[in-house]
Amino acid sequence: MKINGLSRSIPMIMCGSVLLAGLTANGTVIQTKNWTRTTDPVVVTIADVPSVLGQSIAEYYLWTVTDGVWEQVVFQVDEMALNPGWEGYTPNPFYNYFIWDDIDNGPDALAGDGLFSEHDELVFMADALGDQVTADDWPATVPVTWARIELAFTDPMYPTDQGWVYLFHDDTSPAWTTSDWVDWVDTIGMEKTVDAHGYRVAYIGSGPDDWTHSPTLDHLSISAANGGDEIDLLDAHKNTANIRVYIFNLPFCQSDTAIETYFEDELTYRPHWVWGVKDGPVRVIRQYRMRGQVNGSQWGYHPYYTAKSYKYSMHVNERFYINTSMPWNWGETSFDHEETALPLTYRDETGNTGIIDGINTNDTVIPGDVPDWVLVTSVHGSYHVSMDVTSVQATSTTSVWNDDGPSATEAGTCQNANGRFGDFGYRWTAPVLQQNTWLNWYFTFLPNTVPDTAAMGDELYDRATAAIPPPAVQEQPFVMPSPTPTPECIHHGDVDFNGSLSATDAQIAFCITMGLVIPTYQESCAADCDGSGSITAADAQQIFLTVIGAASGCVDPM
Repeated sequence: MKINGLSRSIPMIMCGSVLLAGLTANGTVIQTKNWTRTTDPVVVTIADVPSVLGQSIAEYYLWTVTDGVWEQVVFQVDEMALNPGWEGYTPNPFYNYFIWDDIDNGPDALAGDGLFSEHDELVFMADALGDQVTADDWPATVPVTWARIELAFTDPMYPTDQGWVYLFHDDTSPAWTTSDWVDWVDTIGMEKTVDAHGYRVAYIGSGPDDWTHSPTLDHLSISAANGGDEIDLLDAHKNTANIRVYIFNLPFCQSDTAIETYFEDELTYRPHWVWGVKDGPVRVIRQYRMRGQVNGSQWGYHPYYTAKSYKYSMHVNERFYINTSMPWNWGETSFDHEETALPLTYRDETGNTGIIDGINTNDTVIPGDVPDWVLVTSVHGSYHVSMDVTSVQATSTTSVWNDDGPSATEAGTCQNANGRFGDFGYRWTAPVLQQNTWLNWYFTFLPNTVPDTAAMGDELYDRATAAIPPPAVQEQPFVMPSPTPTPECIHHGDVDFNGSLSATDAQIAFCITMGLVIPTYQESCAADCDGSGSITAADAQQIFLTVIGAASGCVDPM
């Protein structure tokens, strides 16, 4: 190129090495998620979302935003029904779950009406919580006809935590994620199991502990996905009692009980109680009643169970009424471990510790007050159980411990003599008759790396017994995005917007003329040094000459 009789050339660098800084547009994320309890379930009572009451459940879908991308949430809605046969019990009125699955040759299942009501529950896992976004940010396939509902969660256990999900009304029947965190496997005549992402528990095993129709567990293993090796840790979860009938002390054993699980109990003890199993993608709900028998006759212990199994945890609630006039000598619940899984470690809330190995002499477990929690750890996986038995009125309530191994007596436990290995639990002596009581067990299933510490036991107890609080709810109509105003077109030659002219600016302008760089609007204006409305080699030359002091600059100042 000839400038004032001199030949000046623009230094050429490969255009592929040129990177434009560009201008970053404002994103739609208002606040990003920060959440600690990612393995816990979130249960939202529909009474807290009043705008959906009476609406079709099938037309609502839950979405979340992660890293600026909308994602479908694995969720379920469980309908509830008023139980009119629970008169005299506390609390009253009492609501129970509608059951949708007809399993094990039961009669037709009882379904809800398909409409949101105040006691229904929306359920999902806390790891689905995402970011908060502006009301002009909407999933591409979701109609904008209806307002979305923002559910904003905080957690008092971790005061800085916050997370969001969005409930959308969508009548287009969208294809939805098929992810499923928990399954109920029911084969007639075989064991009934909960196969979850993080664990497996089973009712009714094979061998010496084959308690037909047992409401309690005889298998507990931690999945590989949750840091375990799927070895069975639990020999049996035992419920036993001893009742005095006239001059006889008679055993009351779950091995003799009849379980009523798959029907509406219209004609027996409590009418209109809905039984069965609901298998959803987020939780399995099992409702059943155990009728106690002594020497083949039904006696006055009628526990009602609701077991809710989630991705990494399970909550079992037992409600019962001791209606017999015959005195109870004692009642006991305990958890015995599988000999082939030993050794395991034991720790409880009262400070007791032990090695579960069938050798009691190396343990420091002293029966006394019932601990709020027990933590069992092992190389096969671990579990934590919180036990709430405070509602039982009895002469005394004490903890149970037996690690005597094969030599341990099984008298009165309704179990064959196969030993006791870290058998822990609680015993009531002379419980008060004619009482209503509520018991809760909270299981958390853990990897083999969980710390065996009191602090971990306390934290898991707090998490198990303190549900994630209800959300702040806000309806948000769709807001049309505001058009982005066209910025002023300034022809100053600073194409990379670093605040000064350099040979790189000239290089970028030349690459634009060659079609090797696609500029933004403002970058195009900067490269159009002469303000002609198009970018040419002359613009690149003018920028370069300005850099070396041979030209006065572009039409607009820096």
